[in-house]
Amino acid sequence: MTDLRSFIDKVREESPEEVLTISREVDPRFEITALVVKLERERRYPILIFEKVKGSAFPVVTNVHASRRRLASAIGSEPRSAVADYLRRIEHPVAPREVSNGPVKEVVLKGDAVDLRAIPQIVHHQDDAGPYLTAGITLARDPLSGRLNCSFNRLMLLDKNHTSIHLTVAKHLWE
Repeated sequence: MTDLRSFIDKVREESPEEVLTISREVDPRFEITALVVKLERERRYPILIFEKVKGSAFPVVTNVHASRRRLASAIGSEPRSAVADYLRRIEHPVAPREVSNGPVKEVVLKGDAVDLRAIPQIVHHQDDAGPYLTAGITLARDPLSGRLNCSFNRLMLLDKNHTSIHLTVAKHLWE
């Protein structure tokens, strides 16, 4: 297993009931999260793949980390030993390896071609200030030290190439 696609394929093969594909068009304003909430109330936590999202050519995949069994499987472990396995592994990190091709390089947009509005504009709750990327990966460099920080953050989409972020005091990105 090397990427999200292969992980979903593995889950689908081992536990087909844990992957639910929605083929009809869905509205990114509330409809996606409404289905997640409905399933949670039924104590069901499948990976959800929305193939057609109104206003976007991109699908949406959510609930990937919604069960301990899937989290453990993602690191090649079992639920009972996943925490210990994870802690042991972070003591011996694997260095990243740059590749010249692969799924991550299938679509490359630069400069004026970048338009964040092409990403599904998901509004989760009635009181949200706007659409959000709920697990956006933020790379930020400290202008004084040059130190690089990488973190998951909830990013509100503002326009074609701007987002806003809430920085939390006493967290690495704040510092």
